[in-house]
Amino acid sequence: MTDNDSKIRVGGLYRNTSKDGKTYLTGYLNLRLIAFENQYKRGDKDPDYILYVKPHQPRETDQPAEDDGREIPF
Repeated sequence: MTDNDSKIRVGGLYRNTSKDGKTYLTGYLNLRLIAFENQYKRGDKDPDYILYVKPHQPRETDQPAEDDGREIPF
């Protein structure tokens, strides 16, 4: 088994720019993920990004058109 075989993809991150020009990452994993560059990094042992989670609020387009009684697979 190679290293790639043991990895499981769980989502993706999107690069964004805040109003003050800072780059941050967002993504979804049944929660909204937001990663900001660590502005307080003091050394190699401190993380490069700080990850925050927020409950996922589906957009209107994420909702089924009508409830037909079927289960939605995960």
